[in-house]
Amino acid sequence: MVGNIRCGGRLRRLDHPAWPAGVIGIVAGRLAERFGKPAVLISAPPGELAHGSARSVPGCDIHAAIAAQVDMLYRFGGHPMAAGFSTEAERIPEFRAALTRTVEAMTGGVPTRLPLQIDAYLSLSDLSLDLVAQLNRLAPFGPGNPPVCLASCGLRIASVATIGRADEHRKLVVEDEEGNTRVVLWWQGADWPLPEGRFDLAYTARASDYQGRPELELEWLAAREVERPPVVVREAAPAVGIVDHRRTSDPEILLHRLLAGEGIQVWAEGNIPRGVPGLSRDDLVAGETLVIWNAPPGPDEVQAVMKRVLPRRVILFAVDPGLDEPVIFLQRLAGLVRHSLRAREGRVNLSALAAATAQRRATVQAGLRWLEVKGQVRIVADEGDQVTMAAGDGRSSTEVDNWQRRVVALLEETAAYRAHFARADAATLLSVE
Repeated sequence: MVGNIRCGGRLRRLDHPAWPAGVIGIVAGRLAERFGKPAVLISAPPGELAHGSARSVPGCDIHAAIAAQVDMLYRFGGHPMAAGFSTEAERIPEFRAALTRTVEAMTGGVPTRLPLQIDAYLSLSDLSLDLVAQLNRLAPFGPGNPPVCLASCGLRIASVATIGRADEHRKLVVEDEEGNTRVVLWWQGADWPLPEGRFDLAYTARASDYQGRPELELEWLAAREVERPPVVVREAAPAVGIVDHRRTSDPEILLHRLLAGEGIQVWAEGNIPRGVPGLSRDDLVAGETLVIWNAPPGPDEVQAVMKRVLPRRVILFAVDPGLDEPVIFLQRLAGLVRHSLRAREGRVNLSALAAATAQRRATVQAGLRWLEVKGQVRIVADEGDQVTMAAGDGRSSTEVDNWQRRVVALLEETAAYRAHFARADAATLLSVE
């Protein structure tokens, strides 16, 4: 139960006898920050003077507003952004009404939240502990030197959980359009609506200590949903010649016959038929004929391959690689990671792992994070596409369930796209934007 001064509207509640005087200032500050309006809380124990604490926003001198009610106060003090006072409990309704009128007169109506000043727009891949160390050289931060405010665009919420004793905070994982992810903490944000779809996020960045090692952490400041242009549906004309074998009864036999021709590249990942010179998405080169053996994991991968190869003819098979079940995917990923620990000093390439598991890069990233919180590995360095790992300590963290749900959700998205790719109009699937 809280009370706040909402200029332009009557106060429903301002005081309470059970509110502890020692914390009302902190709570008032959180309310002012959260709503962008002055806030006042009063502790009014029965038989005692009522003690109030006020916090304000730029453009509203709350100390002057309280001082204007001096005839109702026992004592008061403070400065334009914060003040305290005491009064008789019986005079609280009168004080509330008078203070509201004074603030309205001072501000010309409802104080509006000042625009958030963004210091820099960055992609999630640009964020690092080194950057945080450089930003910290600007400290100490305070009213005259606010923390650096950063922003990233086109994000979506990958996972969310409530934390805190009363589940009053949120811990989220956000993902950009390139599949990069970051952890974001939203203090006192558990009861606020989350953006739907893509959104831009303003935040501060800092280093936290996770299991004895520094980890990048973002703090949610504000968000705005991205307005998408209306989707225009039009019939796509085939950009290339397409031979559709998606419903053939014996695809392997047909594939081996096709390999007798010249200038043929086979895009095949995950489970590749014996004797087939399959190439991963990054190994393909410009060429005349492209065979798509597996159903791809997503439309972005299809677009990237079509732009890389620029084929004049595409032969479609779209065989399901059978790696979208969470247990199967994680077993294969764990096996690849163990091999890297033995043979490559823990160094792995995310693109190579994505090809070996026939998955999107974002799915591999989430899978590695799941292995880490399970205690199977420890991520030592994350440098874009290159990740270095070490053996884990075998201890699971409390984030295991969240990351497992994230992996499952990504695999379900991929499975749905593969099913779509197996039956949709071929020309639409392969049109290059």
